[in-house]
Amino acid sequence: MNRSSSMDQMAKERQIKLIEERIVGCEKGFGQLCEDFASYTRKTARLRDKGDILAKNLYDNSVIEHKTGRRALLEMGELLSSVQDYRQAEVQRLESKVLEPLKAYGGICKRAKDETKQSASAIKKDKGQTNSTQLVKLLENHTEQFELKRLEDLKSALKDFINIEMIFHAKALEKFTEMYRAIDTIDVDMDIEEFRQVLTPIHALPRLPGAGGDTVTNGRGASDEEDSEEETGYTDEDDVEDSEEEYEDSEDIDTSPVPATRKPVAEGTRR
Repeated sequence: MNRSSSMDQMAKERQIKLIEERIVGCEKGFGQLCEDFASYTRKTARLRDKGDILAKNLYDNSVIEHKTGRRALLEMGELLSSVQDYRQAEVQRLESKVLEPLKAYGGICKRAKDETKQSASAIKKDKGQTNSTQLVKLLENHTEQFELKRLEDLKSALKDFINIEMIFHAKALEKFTEMYRAIDTIDVDMDIEEFRQVLTPIHALPRLPGAGGDTVTNGRGASDEEDSEEETGYTDEDDVEDSEEEYEDSEDIDTSPVPATRKPVAEGTRR
């Protein structure tokens, strides 16, 4: 083998080594991307589950709230649950549009490495300049096709990832805006007044005059009847005496018992 052929063979070997390094680099890089996107997707799924738990807790806690608070928590829980529906769709799209194409490169890179090794072995064994040159050209074409597909798939996967996230966040932003408005409708003054009404026992409320058989007093602890007696100087005893005098002075009066001239004072109104 002359010097020119030796240099040509060394150039081919360097070219094959470069191709092999490129394939290995792709395998490592895509493998790491796949691992990172898989972790991102799993954490998104866990966040979806936590969102469902939070939405349920909002529903559960609404029962102890008053009117405006209860309505706001129920609405926020419903809206937050809708966000988790969007997040579920996000997870499914990440798996199909991003993860699956990247995972496929485990097998693609393995096949490319096998083809490169076979081509390299054939080139080393070939003693004819023409055949080895053709093999190198064939390997270059395969490597170029591999690189073209790698770039297209990478571009497509990353664009899909961005698009998926944009759609999710756009829809989620609408729901979070509605949540903000729902919580803003909580009327603290109205709810605290409702709380005061619940907190104050019925027996502690002021009682209306005369309610429950109580006698209306004049502010000094005396009943209206007693007050009247004090002002006029006329008592029940005077009334009885007058009736007895009239009975004694009458000659034609009936001897049957005389009905009371006024209703007796209700029991408990006298001291």
